[in-house]
Amino acid sequence: MENIPQMKIGNDGRVVEETMSVDLVVNEKTEQIVLRKLSSGAQGKIRSACTKTKFIGGQPHIDINDAELELQLLQASIVSAPFPTDLAMIKSLPSEIVTYLITEWSKFVSPTPEKKD
Repeated sequence: MENIPQMKIGNDGRVVEETMSVDLVVNEKTEQIVLRKLSSGAQGKIRSACTKTKFIGGQPHIDINDAELELQLLQASIVSAPFPTDLAMIKSLPSEIVTYLITEWSKFVSPTPEKKD
């Protein structure tokens, strides 16, 4: 029961977009990257774009491009950053930066006991 996700609904009846800031050192200066939680529709659209289904012997065979999925989810979650946020730029970032951002975003979007306070 301690891992119950939470959400906020504004006065207009819409889901309030939740964001978080992540520090990143760029050109020896600490900058902020703002990441958001994605809607289920946005995540579904990205997952569909990164999934290919083939039928082999009448059985569906599903291939998910995990690397592309992670990059597209990250790109869609960035609200602001000190660099262009198009997919080509995200793909050109050093792998440790992408791993760091994906890890921080994953912690943010997953309900955990630490966030319950």
